[in-house]
Amino acid sequence: MRVKIPQIILWSNLRPDMAYIYKALDGILLTTTSPAWTPIDFTLLNTWLTSYLTWLRTSARGLAESASLNNHGTWYDVQLCSILIYLNRSEECVTRLTSVTLPRLSVQIAADGSQPLETARPTSWSYSVFNLEAMFALARIAEGVGVDLWRYQMGDGRGVKKMLDFLLPFALRNGSGWPYNNTGGYRTDKFSRLCEEAFVKYGDVKYVKAAAAMEGGEVDRWETNWLWAPYTSSDGRRHDG
Repeated sequence: MRVKIPQIILWSNLRPDMAYIYKALDGILLTTTSPAWTPIDFTLLNTWLTSYLTWLRTSARGLAESASLNNHGTWYDVQLCSILIYLNRSEECVTRLTSVTLPRLSVQIAADGSQPLETARPTSWSYSVFNLEAMFALARIAEGVGVDLWRYQMGDGRGVKKMLDFLLPFALRNGSGWPYNNTGGYRTDKFSRLCEEAFVKYGDVKYVKAAAAMEGGEVDRWETNWLWAPYTSSDGRRHDG
């Protein structure tokens, strides 16, 4: 059977609407012992993912996203690295992270932790949170190949945690004092979930307290992929068909 890549829905500026494929792969790996998954299913899935990976790396649109310096580039890496790990090609993931992702942070993060490529947008708040969400997803994925994006810092202290800490006080004030043009409001639902995960990763109670404040009470929700992301510790047995 020929496996075709379905039509890709594209958002503005060429970013494929496949950013959250890592969650799908997570879910698949959680169900690999189910009799509903057959060796043929995994073979077909691997064929599709390999074809999509080739498209990401060789098509004009894929190459444009690969070279993007803002959230588009971050989400591209989320897709690329999660697929590479799923296909047991972790060395290629490490190469991408160390040769592209980490150097790109010097452009993405300002000295104070703000994100100049996102704050330049009219909806500067939502895009700043959106890129941070991608960074968190990528940090989760990178853990599985021994790259610690959570605690990576440049010589001047810039890193993922500084991005989070820059946004935190504005989130707690519902955007009050935000120094950039913003026409999209100050939703904090996604940001509060990132704070919950930050508490797990950094062990600082300020994050879970902030999440509770934003959610109007005690935090009572946890996503299982924060506690166990199966693609980060796979041994190749779950999808070789």
